[in-house]
Amino acid sequence: MIDLYAERLVKVSYSRLGPKHWIDAWVPLLALCAAYPGRGWSAGSIGRGSFRRATDRVAFASADDCQELLADLVRLHDAGMRAPLPLPLKTGEAWARHARNPRVARGKAEKEWAKDTFSPENADPWHVRVWGPDLPLGDLLAATPLPGEERDDQRSRLGALACTLWQPMIDRGR
Repeated sequence: MIDLYAERLVKVSYSRLGPKHWIDAWVPLLALCAAYPGRGWSAGSIGRGSFRRATDRVAFASADDCQELLADLVRLHDAGMRAPLPLPLKTGEAWARHARNPRVARGKAEKEWAKDTFSPENADPWHVRVWGPDLPLGDLLAATPLPGEERDDQRSRLGALACTLWQPMIDRGR
């Protein structure tokens, strides 16, 4: 459920707060900022907490560079409509959080992709359909960025796409 209170967009979920909820708040915020600039928009997601916290939340302030950020998202969408992107949700988010240190990024991404005790992403039926069963993360990391997808010093396509999608949210999330 998404509600708008004056200039504040609020997404509430009974699920644990995760990457999907970040996107659910971020994308509509960018659209509002682009459609109605200068209004001081903000957005956030609230969800169940983990461990000893009852709730968890993330909040974003208005983005002055919303047009460029939306253009990046549209390019990702267009590329994904042409062919499957090596950009699993949790794996990509984990990579982007630690992108400055490729060894740590790979370890965190590997945990989400194949080693998560309860639901590794490589077991997701849609990922299995596209990539096959038990695809090693190294195979996803083997693809290099296509022209126009390059990002910072990312050598893999997964890393470049993950940073394009997640870095603006990670940098601005509170």
